[in-house]
Amino acid sequence: MSGLGDLHCRYRAAPGDNQGADLILFVHGIGCSGDDFAGAWDAPELAPHALLAPDLPGSGRSPAATDDAGTMEAHARALRGAVDGLDYARLHIVGHSLGGAPTLLLARDAGAIKLASLVHIEGNLIAEDCSMMSRRTSEMDQAAFVEQKFSRIVAASANSDDPQIQRWSPLLAQCDPASIYRSCCSLVAWSEGGELLEIFRALTVPKIYAYGEHTVLQPVLAAVGEIDKKCFDDTGHFVATENPGAFYPWLAGWLARVCTR
Repeated sequence: MSGLGDLHCRYRAAPGDNQGADLILFVHGIGCSGDDFAGAWDAPELAPHALLAPDLPGSGRSPAATDDAGTMEAHARALRGAVDGLDYARLHIVGHSLGGAPTLLLARDAGAIKLASLVHIEGNLIAEDCSMMSRRTSEMDQAAFVEQKFSRIVAASANSDDPQIQRWSPLLAQCDPASIYRSCCSLVAWSEGGELLEIFRALTVPKIYAYGEHTVLQPVLAAVGEIDKKCFDDTGHFVATENPGAFYPWLAGWLARVCTR
C-alpha cells in the first residue's frame, strides 16, 4: 500500500528491472475501494504487469478533496496525479461502474497518459446506467443524505440477502458521505448528458464493454452497439470480486491479443 498523488493506492511495480512495463490502472465503483481488485495481485497471468488500484477521493483510505469532492472531474484529476507519478510504457485502464466515468474523462487525453486499452465493466454511459442509489441520492438534499440516508443505506446493505451487497456495506461505511453524495449527483449528470458514451465511442485504442450475465441492461448494450463486448456467465455487477477466477485470466488474454507490441 502506498500514496500516489493525493490517493491511497494498492500498487505493485513490474517485476525485476522491467521499469517501462505496461501499467494496469483499476478504478472502483461507488462506495468501494481499490481492494475490489486485490485478485489482480494473485493472478499469475498478470505477473508481468505493474498494477495500480487507487481509492478514489473520499472512498476507502483516501481523504476527501477539499473543493469539488466526489465529482467525476475531481476523480479524473486525482487519477491523473497518481498515474503521472509512475514510470510505465503503456497504460491499460479497467473501470468498474462509477469508476468508468472518470476513467473516460482521463482517457480523453489518451496521448498524454500513453493509453493503450480500456476495459469498461458496466461503467456508466447513459441515463439508464444510473442505479437506484445514485438516482435517488441525486434527487435528495445533501444534508438529508449525509445526516440520515447514508447510515440507513449502510445498515440496509449489511442486512441484504445478496452476499456481494453485504461485502459492500463496510466499504461504503468507510466513505465520506458528502463525497458519495456529490459522486451520485455528478454521475447522474454525466450519464444523462450523453458525453460519456460519445467519449467511449470515439476512443481509437482497443476497448471492450464487460458485464455480468445477471445485471446486463439491454438499453446499455444497444447504446454500446458494435463495440466489442464480454459477458461473464453466472455473474452479477461486481464482476472482479464475484468471478475473479474467470475475470483476471480473461483480462490478461484480452490484453495479450489486442495490445501486441
